Amino acid sequence: MKILIRLDDYSPNRNVAKWDKVEQLLDEMHVKPLVAVIPNDRHFGSRPATEEYWRSVRAMQEKGWTIGLHGESHVLSPIPSRAPREIFFATKAEFIGLPLEAQMDKLRAAWELFQAHGIEPVAFVAPNHGFDASTVNALAIHGRLRFISDGISLRPYRDRSLIWVPQVDWSVPRFGWGLRTICLHPSTMNERGIEDLRMSLVRQLHSVIDFKSVLSMPAADKGTLEFLCRSGFKSFYRAREAASLLLRRTRHRSAT
Repeated sequence: MKILIRLDDYSPNRNVAKWDKVEQLLDEMHVKPLVAVIPNDRHFGSRPATEEYWRSVRAMQEKGWTIGLHGESHVLSPIPSRAPREIFFATKAEFIGLPLEAQMDKLRAAWELFQAHGIEPVAFVAPNHGFDASTVNALAIHGRLRFISDGISLRPYRDRSLIWVPQVDWSVPRFGWGLRTICLHPSTMNERGIEDLRMSLVRQLHSVIDFKSVLSMPAADKGTLEFLCRSGFKSFYRAREAASLLLRRTRHRSAT
């Protein structure tokens, strides 16, 4: 098993204190994550992106952390129930439903903003897993972001000329197989969560890799493994959601 750490929602409106603690922890353990940076945050708050903010993004890049383009504004809208989407459990999105040219405009605006501040994003990270076939097409046409940090599999795979680096974990597994991207949100982590991360990394540090290591991995064409992984994860996800709903209803009946 190989583990890649991904940190989501780096923006001027992040919880700076919590991000600093997570960054210090990863630096101490020599872990180099993929950081999903929001170029023009209009979702989490009104604090603008200052030169100090961009300097902090460049500092992460300079010490070997990989920068991901996390949408353009991260402004999300509910996805209509029948709207096609690439990731079945996405419920909100910045991109889904927009025409191809509008999605291209978003990608260009985000890319140009990064470039203007000396940032070279390597992967596309859709806010809330929300993207559709037009997003994939827009990325392929844009041509500068060859990697998507998303998908359901245990290996990097090639689909529609892009390489997908799967992401189906939100905590560090104790055991498992394949490549596992662990998605964390430092701004919402509490002290217990940060300490749990420390202990998990102590146990699994031998398995942790950086995104540069992913770049050297062979990417097979999307095939049977991805179909089986998606089917299995979908069944697991729906069973978990049903159990969670049952638990909430039981607690509600007990409370009344």
